[in-house]
Amino acid sequence: MQKQITKLNRLFAEICGWLLIVVMLLLTSDFISRGLSCPIVGVAESAVFAMVAVVFMGLGHCEEQKGHVRVEAVLVRLPAKVRGVFNLFCYLLGCFAIGATLYAVTGNAIEAFLEKEAIAGPTPLLTYPVKFVMVVSLVLYFIQLCLNAYAQARNLTK
Repeated sequence: MQKQITKLNRLFAEICGWLLIVVMLLLTSDFISRGLSCPIVGVAESAVFAMVAVVFMGLGHCEEQKGHVRVEAVLVRLPAKVRGVFNLFCYLLGCFAIGATLYAVTGNAIEAFLEKEAIAGPTPLLTYPVKFVMVVSLVLYFIQLCLNAYAQARNLTK
C-alpha cells in the first residue's frame, strides 16, 4: 500500500509546485492590473484558494519524508527504545487529531456543496471545490500517518 500512497503523495507534491506558479501568476497579474487602475475581479481570492490547496496537498508528502517540525534536541537525548515509544505515541496522537479534523472538514465540505457556499463579491467563488481538495489531501495525510505509526510499531517489536 505504501507504494501507491507514495505515488499519490508525489503527484500531489508535483501539483503543489505547479499551483505555486499559478499563485505567482495570479498575484502578479493582480498587482499589474491594479497598477493600471483596472483590477481583475476575483484574482486575489483565486490565489488564496490555490494557496490553501498547496498547503493541504503537500501534507502527505511532507509526512512521508518526515519533514514536519519536531523537537530533535529532546528526542536525540532519549534512549532508542524510549524514543521509539514516544514516536509511536506521537503518530497515534496525530492519527487521532487528523482523523477528527478529517471528519469535521468532510462534513463542512459536504455542507458547502449542498448549500453552494460561495465567497461574496462581484463574482462569487464557490468554496466546495477547495474544501474537497482539503478532504482528499487529509485522507492521504491520515493514511500516511497510519502507515508511519504501523512501521514505528513494527520497529518496536523487533
